[in-house]
Amino acid sequence: MAKYFADQGYELVERRFRTPYAEIDLILKHPQSGWLLVEVKSVVNFDWLGPVVTARQAKRLMEAYEWYCERETENVSIQLAVVSQDDEVFVFEDGLMDLLTP
Repeated sequence: MAKYFADQGYELVERRFRTPYAEIDLILKHPQSGWLLVEVKSVVNFDWLGPVVTARQAKRLMEAYEWYCERETENVSIQLAVVSQDDEVFVFEDGLMDLLTP
């Protein structure tokens, strides 16, 4: 997954970063875009994606994101990356709210 973002100019800074609220799977840095926090989820395939992040998980991740933003002066964004068993990657660039369970 880190290679996917490296191909877009991001440098991997940290894996499995722990905050008081949740663990952030990847922390990346882009020279122009700033910081990117990524939650990575695996699925069998993309035929039926379904909810891969529960509302509780999303809430904890958003709290971790807000905690991180309070400590960083540069731009920080958060994305959800879903990878299939075939190593296909789909990134929800608008963040975690796209895949919340009802």
